[in-house]
Amino acid sequence: MLGVGLALCSTLCYTPPAGACSGPECTAPVRLPALAWLPGNLVNFQVLAQDPGVLTLRTAAGEPIAASIRTLGADRVFAPEAAIPADTDVVLEYRASCFDGPASATSTFSFVTMAAAAIELRPAQLTLEEKGFLYAGGEVAAAFVRLRHEGPVANSQALALSSSQAWVDADDHQQLQGAQVEIVAPCGSTAALDIDTCNPPLWVDPGAHSVEVRTHLVGQATQPEPARLEVDLRCPASTPAAVAGNDAGASDVGQAGSPGSGDAREDGGSGPPGAQEPQGSDVTALPPPASSRKAAGCSLGHPETSGGTQLLASLSMALAALGARRRR
Repeated sequence: MLGVGLALCSTLCYTPPAGACSGPECTAPVRLPALAWLPGNLVNFQVLAQDPGVLTLRTAAGEPIAASIRTLGADRVFAPEAAIPADTDVVLEYRASCFDGPASATSTFSFVTMAAAAIELRPAQLTLEEKGFLYAGGEVAAAFVRLRHEGPVANSQALALSSSQAWVDADDHQQLQGAQVEIVAPCGSTAALDIDTCNPPLWVDPGAHSVEVRTHLVGQATQPEPARLEVDLRCPASTPAAVAGNDAGASDVGQAGSPGSGDAREDGGSGPPGAQEPQGSDVTALPPPASSRKAAGCSLGHPETSGGTQLLASLSMALAALGARRRR
């Protein structure tokens, strides 16, 4: 089922183009949702550019849809003047902004509307999933924690409006692209570390830190309460030896860089299988199986989901809608 979901995602989901460290060469003037299925009453594109240029909405057949830029909540949004009926194939047309000026050609984002839906909220949660050390060359290179964010949006239909940022000590922050938040504190040289995670890690000094994940809902007057957690990343007084005979440990940096592989972990009771070691930073543990590391390291879902459950639910709804349309 998961393989089917992934295949469907590659077909039905919008995937932003991959960019190098310098960022993409061209960016859209509005925030494009991660899923190409939107409730007809929640088609709100947050305007990101001071001058977004010409924006239009139309059906796939070419019929114009009346829409305008206006303020909803605290956001400038490009939105239709009225809710779009369910099962409508819609095309957003815009001109991207590139490093050397406006793009020469018009870009499009295609999506299908679903039935009108309300935004259902729940208390957001931020929990400790894994804690331990990252090894390089037989030495402890860094302490790390991996946190899991369960966002405040309870119904998958409204996820297109949400985006989340992880903040550390109300200072450093990053946009979340998955359910995990990775925080790393250097204990030695980290030049050889290759950290395998859905989100680039946040780097901090060793010690206690306050973590907060803030979720923003486009066009909403009231925003959800952030999820908060205190974490402690301390380097060991003396570097523990790498696990003897463990190829995924310190000797193989490509594997050792992955949180949960070749590390000493204290898992807070909610990590992957085999994460029940005693508490304390002097514990050395074998890494979990590769399958467990993969499951723990990357969420298949939206930043607001836990794993791929809600994504697959959205895909199921999408398939049901397609089937209904074809039967008509």
